[in-house]
Amino acid sequence: RFVYTGDMVLGKSSKVQSSSDIVDSHFILESSQVSFSKYIAYSYCLEYGDSIFGSQNHGNCSYSIGLASNDKNVRCLKTSNSSFVQDCYYSHNIHECNDCMFCFGLRSSRNCIGNLQLPPDKYKSIKQNLVEQLANELESKKSLPRLADKIAQIPLDQNKAQSLLSSIPLQIQKPYNPNPIEEAFSSTMQTLLGFKPGKIEQYQEWLSKTSRKLYKRNTARKGDIMYIPDYNNFDKYPSERILHESEAQAMASIAHMDEPPEKISLENIFKLVSNAAFFCPEYQVGKNHNKSMAFIGVDSINIQNALIDVSSKNCAYGYYCLASEYCFGFHALRKSKYSVNCCLSSVLSRCLECHSCVSCSDCYFCHNLENCSEC
Repeated sequence: RFVYTGDMVLGKSSKVQSSSDIVDSHFILESSQVSFSKYIAYSYCLEYGDSIFGSQNHGNCSYSIGLASNDKNVRCLKTSNSSFVQDCYYSHNIHECNDCMFCFGLRSSRNCIGNLQLPPDKYKSIKQNLVEQLANELESKKSLPRLADKIAQIPLDQNKAQSLLSSIPLQIQKPYNPNPIEEAFSSTMQTLLGFKPGKIEQYQEWLSKTSRKLYKRNTARKGDIMYIPDYNNFDKYPSERILHESEAQAMASIAHMDEPPEKISLENIFKLVSNAAFFCPEYQVGKNHNKSMAFIGVDSINIQNALIDVSSKNCAYGYYCLASEYCFGFHALRKSKYSVNCCLSSVLSRCLECHSCVSCSDCYFCHNLENCSEC
């Protein structure tokens, strides 16, 4: 008889309440898939976090609220698809930026609002005003608006957008070599089951049971399409404001708000920045190489059909892997290798169909194991 359990708290964890799939973490409230973190509440799928609230899918972030797909961010509110960012608010797809608000696609910038760089004293004055209004809004309504929802309500000036896009080159598809993944899959299956499989695509259905679905969407560029994963707020992005990564970065250099009016408020700020507001469901940070249908990646190599890959190599068909290699059909798999169809687990080696396991090796079809081998 098999019995599956919830409230999974593994490793050296403490002070965990109403949470599951928690590994080596402390002071966790109503969260899941949290590893190596502390002081986390109402959050999902994160690692190495400190004082994070209402967030999902990020690593190495601290003192932030409402993050989505961020890496190494500090003191941020409602930022998404961003990395190496500090003191930023309501921004999307910005990297290596400090002190930015309501910005999109920027790189290595500071003191910007709506992609427009301001003198430090003017930025500080506007920021103070907007932060006070955000605090009042949160205090009175107990919630804050979402960036994508607000922008979706504002019509895009199509003539202006198409004019800007005409000056931006199409994103060129990077070459992909499938051989490393084929070799890695063959090596892994020979290790686990002692047989040499055929092409990995023959096993796609089996390996994709925990993957997110992909949807075909139009983009801001007429006649162009993009695959969008069923993840985060991606389905909220208006099609006329979706761009590929290189296009979004180029657009950020030419699209910005006009000079700010004397009076800026939460009532008008979203409209003021709307001409610069373009969303990108893909981003690659650090050194990434040889990837196909991989949407969000940090320092990874040889990745195929994966939604999020961080510091991993030779992995395919899955939702999220961290510091893993030779893993296939994964879902929230951390620090693991030579494993297939393993989920919500950490530090696995040579495992097949294992769920909610930690520090295990040579285990097959197991659930809720810790420090086990040959099971």
